[in-house]
Amino acid sequence: MLLEKFELYDVAVKVVGVGSVGTRCWIALMMARGSRDPLFLQIKEADASVLEPLLGAAGSLTTASGSSPASG
Repeated sequence: MLLEKFELYDVAVKVVGVGSVGTRCWIALMMARGSRDPLFLQIKEADASVLEPLLGAAGSLTTASGSSPASG
């Protein structure tokens, strides 16, 4: 609902720091409709979590027993 009050004004590619070298990153400038209030958003490519080997891929559903619904 917040973003519905803004419109995209400009986008720029951002150079990221040491821990994020090689990931894509952008900065978006959005302006509030009917006023001059700016909103800056950082949009960044996400890598797999370091916890994925332990917990499984993000977005995968598991049951209380730990098995996926597809496997029964």
